Amino acid sequence: MICRFLLITLSLLAFGRPSFSQSLSTNLPIVVITSDGEILDDPKVGAGMKIIYNGAGQTNNYSDITNPASLNYDGRIAIEIRGSSSQNSPKKSYGFETRQDDNVDNRNVSLLGLPSENDWILNGLIFDPSLMRD
Repeated sequence: MICRFLLITLSLLAFGRPSFSQSLSTNLPIVVITSDGEILDDPKVGAGMKIIYNGAGQTNNYSDITNPASLNYDGRIAIEIRGSSSQNSPKKSYGFETRQDDNVDNRNVSLLGLPSENDWILNGLIFDPSLMRD
């Protein structure tokens, strides 16, 4: 089980291709979110999300995005920008719900070994230089 959800490589893809090389390789999980439109504060926008995670101590490669054996999650989500004063910061936080394929009903899932849930947060922590809040 991964003990730190903070250790995530995140790529938000509003439209088009990723801004990084197709050869991205890391020991951290790779989260790829492809939104159906611009991600705003409200309402949540539909999106697809894939989490590439081959297990603890294994290398995760962006090229595995089409390999079902490497995907910890491959499904629909609804995502929005999270927070109030932090929304204008360059490092944003996002809240998302995992959804069924109908894009309406919630879907409880275990992501990266964490307990099963449908509400998740990608926390930017822009105002916590001491890293003491989480």
